[in-house]
Amino acid sequence: MPLRRMKQKKYKGVYELINSNGLITGYYINYCGADGVSKKVRAAAGNPDDAATELSGVVAALNKARASDTKANTILKLGNGSLTAIADRYFATLKGADTVLPNGDVVDIGTAKKSKQRFNNYLGSVAAKKTVTPEQVKLIQKELNERDLSNKTINDATDLLRSILNFGVDNKYMNRDTWVMHKYKKLTVDNNMSVDAVLDPAQVREMFELSLLTKEQHKDPSEYYVPSFAKVRLRFFLKMLYFTGQRPHSILKLQKQDINADTITIAAVKKQGKHYVDIADTLAGDLAEWTDSLSPSDYLFGSEHDKSKPISYDSMSETGKFLFSLYNVSKTFKDNRDTWISFYVLRHSAATNVLAATGNMGAAQDLLNHSDPKITQRYAKLLKKDKKRAVNVL
Repeated sequence: MPLRRMKQKKYKGVYELINSNGLITGYYINYCGADGVSKKVRAAAGNPDDAATELSGVVAALNKARASDTKANTILKLGNGSLTAIADRYFATLKGADTVLPNGDVVDIGTAKKSKQRFNNYLGSVAAKKTVTPEQVKLIQKELNERDLSNKTINDATDLLRSILNFGVDNKYMNRDTWVMHKYKKLTVDNNMSVDAVLDPAQVREMFELSLLTKEQHKDPSEYYVPSFAKVRLRFFLKMLYFTGQRPHSILKLQKQDINADTITIAAVKKQGKHYVDIADTLAGDLAEWTDSLSPSDYLFGSEHDKSKPISYDSMSETGKFLFSLYNVSKTFKDNRDTWISFYVLRHSAATNVLAATGNMGAAQDLLNHSDPKITQRYAKLLKKDKKRAVNVL
């Protein structure tokens, strides 16, 4: 038998049950159930007023149950109820999680591994929490700031916290009432790119030679020891960074098959697609010698015994630790940005030296693969001697 919706406002959600003769034989009520699905059920009432009263009672009971569930859900209810429990679920969804190696071992690589490391390194103070307040986020920022970390690193850590909490809300592991990350403000982004350290060509080549220092030549040989193969690899890595102007992670991803007669194919990074870098004459000989014994799928910076797997950025950073210690004595990145030396300085220096030699901003922009010349201007800074030369022209 058909149902007919009652049009009067006070009977909203009440339907008349009509028989074949057009007579009203009963009533149905319509409401949204606890599962979020619309339901129509036969009312026990014999008139529309009683049906409307019955509907009001059902809706009131459902609203009370929802309020109770909401209160219960303000505790993070995944596993042991801690942020760590939600984070573990979140990491399992990221690229590289639970990768099975040929020998059957299960490891985390890629984004999953990096996110876990960031969580462990920077978010330990809230890992066991069941709720996260704006005050706690500010304390995290203050704590990390006291560790002399850059604002970008601190913002990356709090962005990870936001992603984990978003994941918890979206998957109903926590109630949105406890979600406070929309209230947190990022620290001011580091805008002092104009004072980043830059090396001129002679200083760059001096760095190449310092990378081969022996244990005996180092001023504190007891603190650092790097095997000779790793030092040779480090020097070639420095040359690749400088003569291509690319990011360290892009260079570590290079395989022999990415090297052509005159160009190097750089994989897509960030929002930029893959692009091609001409091989500098000063790099060609070293590059040909380095790749001579490699198979097409071998990585330029694989391990000493297995070129089919790239080494990590952390491993290369550990190798270069002794080299950068020569430059960064008694310094912190935050307070000595203008003289702090790292792998990225070679990218900055490449752009600066190209601009200083050619005066061509487009050439520097193309080398760095920037879509916006304003970004290149932050990296490609004139050397002090060129600034002096420029004003003397006036």
